[in-house]
This record gives sequence, C-alpha cells and structure tokens, in this order.
Amino acid sequence: MRSPRLFTSMLALGVLLPVSAIALPHPMPVMKDHAALSVFSRKKTITLSLRNASPAVLELRAGERILTLEPGKTATVVLPLGVEIVFNKATSKSKAGDLVVTAAGYLDQTTVTVH
Repeated sequence: MRSPRLFTSMLALGVLLPVSAIALPHPMPVMKDHAALSVFSRKKTITLSLRNASPAVLELRAGERILTLEPGKTATVVLPLGVEIVFNKATSKSKAGDLVVTAAGYLDQTTVTVH
C-alpha cells in the first residue's frame, strides 16, 4: 500500500519540480556601455540618392536638413532609418509637407526619382 503512494508522490514531484524551476523568472544582468552590446545599439543609416525628374527646382526636407534639387540633378544623402523626406515648398504636383519617402533598410544604395 505504501509503495503506490510513494510512487505517486515521486511522480508528482518529478513532473512539477522542473516546470516550476523553468517558469521562475531569471534575473537579467545589467551591462551598460559594454563593448559587445555597442554593436547592437548603433543607429543604422542608409545612403539614398534623390533625382529630380521635374522641370522645376525642388526643395525637400529630410529631418532638419533642407535639400535643393536642380532639374535633372541627383543628390546623395546619408540618413538614419525612419527619417521622412517631404516637400518643403509646394510645386505644381505636390503640396508642402507631402511625403516623398521614408528612409528604410531596403532603400539602401537606391535612387528615388522625384517628379
């Protein structure tokens, strides 16, 4: 009679003990300014070329920078990810503040043609 009870309690402990040990939260070590972590914390930038295909001079704003594109000319800019390039002045086809493009990783080393 004692043997089945002992077996049942051992089985219950064997099943429950590893689950509770895994489910406990483990403390994360705090590492500030560690050289290995700086690789992951760098801001990613992209290189983007903007080409003016319109007959007028375009004035664009990329973050805080103002870009002036002469007709038929190309300008290359290096931007952090997430920066929006918008029209700074209205043109015949767009209003001031209209979005041209948002800097994203898949646009690295590409040319965006603006009309």
